[in-house]
Amino acid sequence: MQQEKWIKWKPIERIPNTLYIEELKDTRDGLTIVMTREDNILPSLIINFDTIISYRNTDESYLLKTLNERENFNK
Repeated sequence: MQQEKWIKWKPIERIPNTLYIEELKDTRDGLTIVMTREDNILPSLIINFDTIISYRNTDESYLLKTLNERENFNK
């Protein structure tokens, strides 16, 4: 049985800390994610996946509110 191998992700220095998803395209050619900076200065960051098994797009803003309301969660 093959064991999982975890590799620490090292961010690329030129990519800003805050990016917003501008576009998410799922076509027969694959999945494309287009992200823009907060100040909207180009170029955008574009990530292409030729083959995907699955992906999920979730608005977690409601989840954060729920977690903050839970007693003792922030401790």
